[in-house]
Order: sequence, then C-alpha cells, then structure tokens
Amino acid sequence: MLNGCSKQNEKQKDTTAAETSATETTATETTQSDTETAQEETNSKEETQTNQEDANQGKSEMKKEATFVGQVDSNSMEVTIDNELTVLFLSESIKASFNLGDLKNGNKIEVTYYENDSSQLVVSVIIKLN
Repeated sequence: MLNGCSKQNEKQKDTTAAETSATETTATETTQSDTETAQEETNSKEETQTNQEDANQGKSEMKKEATFVGQVDSNSMEVTIDNELTVLFLSESIKASFNLGDLKNGNKIEVTYYENDSSQLVVSVIIKLN
C-alpha cells in the first residue's frame, strides 16, 4: 500500500512540474508578445510623427532671425521674432539633432518653422548665429 502512495505522489509531482512548466512557458510567451506589441505601437507612433512632419514640410515655411529666450520644456522653446515673444515647438528631427543646451538667453539664431494643423509653430531648422 505504501508503494501505491509513493507512485501516486510521484505522478502528482510530475503533473505539477509539467503544469508549472506550461504556465511559465505561457507567461514567457505572453511577456514576449506584450513587448512586441508595445514595440510595434512605439514604431507606429514614431512613423506617424515622421509622416506628419514630412507632410508639414510641404506647407509654407518661414525663415526668420530670432533671439533665443529659453527652453520651455522638452518639446518647445521661447524666442523673440520681430520683437514678439513666440513659442516654437520642436520637430522630432530637431530634438534628435540639436542641443538647446548650447543656446543661452540672448543668442541670435535663425529659425525655419511652419504652422501645423493644430496652429502650432514647429521649428524644423535652427542655426546659431553668434
């Protein structure tokens, strides 16, 4: 009778180990799937932003000399254009290629910008003049 109990316990251990392994495999697959889905969403958002910027490039761009006032946040900066304080939003390409930390209040810059569909002024080119 003890032999029967021992074999039954081994069978239960094997079943529990198999169930645990299957659960871990499913959890791993779910995590990988979630990660892939999140990456696809990120790529899609970046592609949408790039496509929006490309579409906006076809709009009328303005090129002006400006005086840098300061960075508002990671997405925008304040400048004075034609003696008027103006907020310019930073395009993704500017965020990736231009370090606003190199600019100080009062620096003269040349900016190329356009108005997007939300009536925001988006800078696409910054050139430091002094």
